[in-house]
Amino acid sequence: MGTFIDLRLGGQEICSSKNSMGVDYGALFQESDRRRLDELVPEEMKDEPKHGLGEWAFVRTLSHVLPRLELLGYTISAARMEYGDLVRECLDDLPDVVPDAGPDALNPLSFDELLAFVKAHPLDSLSAKNVWDVDVEAQRRCQGRFLDDPLARRIPRQDYGDSYAGCERAYFVGLLSVLSPFYLLRLLAECPQNQCLDLVWAYGDLVDNGWEVEESFVPGARRRETILIATEGSSDIHVLKHAFHLLRPDIEDFFRFFDVTEGGHPFSGAGNLVKFAQGLLKIDVQNRLVFLFDNDAEGNGAVQTLNKALPANMRVSMLPQLEEFKSFPCRGPEGASLANINLRAAAIECYLDLERPGLPAPVVTWVAYKANQDVYQGALANKETYVSDFCAQSKESLQLAHYDTRMLTPTEN
Repeated sequence: MGTFIDLRLGGQEICSSKNSMGVDYGALFQESDRRRLDELVPEEMKDEPKHGLGEWAFVRTLSHVLPRLELLGYTISAARMEYGDLVRECLDDLPDVVPDAGPDALNPLSFDELLAFVKAHPLDSLSAKNVWDVDVEAQRRCQGRFLDDPLARRIPRQDYGDSYAGCERAYFVGLLSVLSPFYLLRLLAECPQNQCLDLVWAYGDLVDNGWEVEESFVPGARRRETILIATEGSSDIHVLKHAFHLLRPDIEDFFRFFDVTEGGHPFSGAGNLVKFAQGLLKIDVQNRLVFLFDNDAEGNGAVQTLNKALPANMRVSMLPQLEEFKSFPCRGPEGASLANINLRAAAIECYLDLERPGLPAPVVTWVAYKANQDVYQGALANKETYVSDFCAQSKESLQLAHYDTRMLTPTEN
C-alpha cells in the first residue's frame, strides 16, 4: 500500500505525498522544531531511542511559520498575483472542461473576496467529523455550511469533477487548494485564529518504512533562499548577528554576513561598500543581497547613488531615522549641545542601550563637513565599548529587562 507523508495544519491535511518526500518543506522549520509526536508514543517509551517508537516530525505554530513564508517570497501581494493568474487560467479552460458552466463559475471571487472568505472561517470552527459514506448524499453532507454558500461556489477550481472531502474542514481546505500549499498557508495565516495552530510535517513513517533516509529532511533556509547583508564595517556585522540571535532566532538562518573573524572587514566604509556593489553589478550576481548603510551623511549619499542602479535581487537600505536621535548629545568646535543626528551621525552603535550603568555617557563628535550635502558627519565616541557590552548580553538578560532593545526594534510609523 505504501506510506504517506503529510503536511497538516491544526490536524487538517494541507497536502501529502506517497512513497517519497514530495515537496521539500524544510525551509519552513528549524532544527528546534524536530520532535516526536507525543500522542503516538506511550509514556513509558518517550525516553527510548527515536526510531520505531512513533513518528518524527517538524512542528511549528503557524504564527512562527508566517515570517518564514514572507522571507521565502510567499507574501500577500505575491499570493494576489498567483491567484489572478489562476483565475485567468481557469476561465480560459472552463469552456472546454465545463461547456455549460453556470454564472458562479464565470464570476470567480476576487482576491479580496477570497481573503475575506478565509478570515470568516477559522479552521477550528469547522467540523472535523468524517462522513464515511461515499455516496452522493454523503458528499453533500460533508460540505457542511458550504453546501449552499454562494461564495464557495465562486471559488475557481482546477478539477470540476466530483471529489470526496470527508468532512467540512477538509472540504474548505479543498476549496482553497487551487493555490499551492505555500500560498494556501499564507492565506490561512491571515485569519488570526489560525495562527495558534501547529503546522506539522510528519516524516517518521516514511523513513522507518524505507522510502526516504532521515538525512533528506533538513530544516532551515537553503542557501539560495538566504539574504546576504553587506554592511559598512565589522561592528555592524557583530551587532546584527547577535541581534538576530537574541531577538529574532526564528528567522536568523535566513541571513548571512561576510566572515570578519580573520583579516577584518573586506570593504569597510560607505565608499568602499558602494564600489563593492558597483562591482557586483558588472558580474551579474544572482544572490539576494541587501547593502545596509549607516543613518549618517555618508550613508545617505551612498543610498542616493545606488538606488538608481540595483537589479531586482538587490536592495539598498539605511538604518532607520528615529525620533530619539532628534535631540542627541553632541560635541563640536562650539562645545556641547543637543542636535539631530539623523542622516548625520547615527551608526549602528547608536541603536544600542547607551544608558546602562558603567558605560560612558553617549556623545557624538562632529568630525567632517560634507560639502555636497551641506552637513557635518559625526561619530559616536567609545563605540567599541557599547558594541562589546551588547555582544556580551544573553537572552536571559533581555528577559530580565537588563538591556533596552527598543532602538534595535523600532515601531514603524
